[in-house]
Amino acid sequence: METAELVVQNPNKSIQNTQVYIRIDRAIFQNTVNDKYHAKVAKTKKKSLQLLEAGFEYVLQKDDLDYFEKRK
Repeated sequence: METAELVVQNPNKSIQNTQVYIRIDRAIFQNTVNDKYHAKVAKTKKKSLQLLEAGFEYVLQKDDLDYFEKRK
């Protein structure tokens, strides 16, 4: 995900903080061959919370559904 996309998704975050997290992510996963993800869709807020607690990251919302991903 590009910096501009992250800033749009997190308008209350500073660009500096976003860039720090991008650098951390790249440092951790730069040598990772497996760039695959588990994807889940939540229809309710309860399910969204369960996915977040299970380590999934929020990706987007579309048609009243929340989409999440987690590296395999």
